[in-house]
Amino acid sequence: MIQDADNNSYNKVVILYLALASCSLFVSITLGLLAYFSVNLSALQWSRKQRQARAEKLLEMKRAFYEIKAPQNRLISRTCFGLLICLLLGGWSAYIWGAVTGAKKI
Repeated sequence: MIQDADNNSYNKVVILYLALASCSLFVSITLGLLAYFSVNLSALQWSRKQRQARAEKLLEMKRAFYEIKAPQNRLISRTCFGLLICLLLGGWSAYIWGAVTGAKKI
């Protein structure tokens, strides 16, 4: 549909893919920096020996996640799930609206 709106050229399609690639790069760099500076994310990169050597720290982090910060984590999880459902329903609505009205322009 994007290609057809531009007289069968790939100009708008390339711009879209470039924007998606830029967003992916931003997310990757952000996650890399967070993993470097945050113990919670860097633990995912630890080897087995590192995890065994830091077992007490991991148990303390797990206990804090499930006991101390449980209400906050539950709220964040429910909020993210609600936003996901809104995006899903919005996408379905946009698709159905386009199919019913026959909209072909972006």
